[in-house]
Amino acid sequence: MSRSFPYGVRAVEMLKDLKNQGRLLDNPVNEESRQAVVAEMNQLFENVQKQMTERTQEELSDMSVRTSLMMQYGALLRNKRCLLAYMMERARMIKNLRWDLATENPPEEIMQALTPQEREFHRKYNELLRVYMMEDLDLDLTLNLQQPPVTLSVEVRVLRDLGTMVTLSGQSVVMKKNSVISLSREDAEPLIAQGLVQHIVDTM
Repeated sequence: MSRSFPYGVRAVEMLKDLKNQGRLLDNPVNEESRQAVVAEMNQLFENVQKQMTERTQEELSDMSVRTSLMMQYGALLRNKRCLLAYMMERARMIKNLRWDLATENPPEEIMQALTPQEREFHRKYNELLRVYMMEDLDLDLTLNLQQPPVTLSVEVRVLRDLGTMVTLSGQSVVMKKNSVISLSREDAEPLIAQGLVQHIVDTM
């Protein structure tokens, strides 16, 4: 039987693409490839099941038949492992969004690169993390705590019009493009991580 792709090639290509791109924004789920891998797995399963059912015990004892069955079943398991690895790596990248950007609301272009199921995973992960940090710890773990802050406030330049922002202390700040404002470090760090403002200088 002729095949456009040898067994397992599509699954390996999906993993390589994800590794090479390294960002969710650059690598939305290739639904065509995913469906092709699932279809190949179904076909392999049907092939093995059919031969096991229709062949006689004597035929199944033949080394060439046994080798063929083992290769097909092994290819099925390999595809399964590749798909699981692909899904787990994307899940890891989705969780990292919360830590890298320090916000529950990453840019829309990133969210567009996620499947509906991944967006739901992102929502539930944020919800669990928020409850853990606020109710159990009363501490935002996503802030940069590697270096103890020298000052409590920073001056930032706003890189795009963001409207009015309500700070954690309850104050309203107009975020106009190119304006320079002073924010608490806790307010500023998520905005800096998202590329919405530029850190200029620490203030007292």
